[in-house]
Amino acid sequence: MTAALPRVLTMVAIAGNALVAGVFFAFSTFVMKGLAQVPSPTGIVAMQGINAAAPTPPFMLALFGSALTGAVSPCSLSSSGAATRSRRRTR
Repeated sequence: MTAALPRVLTMVAIAGNALVAGVFFAFSTFVMKGLAQVPSPTGIVAMQGINAAAPTPPFMLALFGSALTGAVSPCSLSSSGAATRSRRRTR
């Protein structure tokens, strides 16, 4: 099981970062353009509502969990020797 841990951590990091990237992409391309279409006071109120609703446990887990997993994944690869074994195979 521990031999598969680096691969699992890497896949979780990739999936989590892809999810977060999709959220940020949608927000920047659709939400911000939509807010730009309404009068400023309405956009400010809407943005404040988004800011109040956004920090939910699932969002925070995806945001910080994928970053943490991405930081831990290379460490687990190097400590398990998986990176060295894969380099030997490709030569």
